[in-house]
Amino acid sequence: MYEPVQTCKHCGATLTLDDLRQPNCGYCGTVFPHQAMAAQHAQVVGQVLRQMHQAQMHQAQMYLAQSHAQLANSREQRLHRTFWKIVRIVVMTILAPFFIFALILLKHCLVTG
Repeated sequence: MYEPVQTCKHCGATLTLDDLRQPNCGYCGTVFPHQAMAAQHAQVVGQVLRQMHQAQMHQAQMYLAQSHAQLANSREQRLHRTFWKIVRIVVMTILAPFFIFALILLKHCLVTG
């Protein structure tokens, strides 16, 4: 047990360090000022941490939305380029034989005609 170091401001009881570690006076039940102040500080710290967390979550959501938009845009561009490559390949494979046939036919007509 410790020696008395302080008195209760409400009832005047002598308090030891063990008594001061409690949230309120063991004799009259009055909440100690340092305990009340610590509770207020804890509440303020909790609010600050919640605000910081909300701000960070908002930033993360914005980053993810932006990344998703960029990914969707690049995916759309790749699909667009691939589509037109396929169109060119199909057109060339269909039209090239007709064009070659037309050249051969034209050459034949010029030689025989």
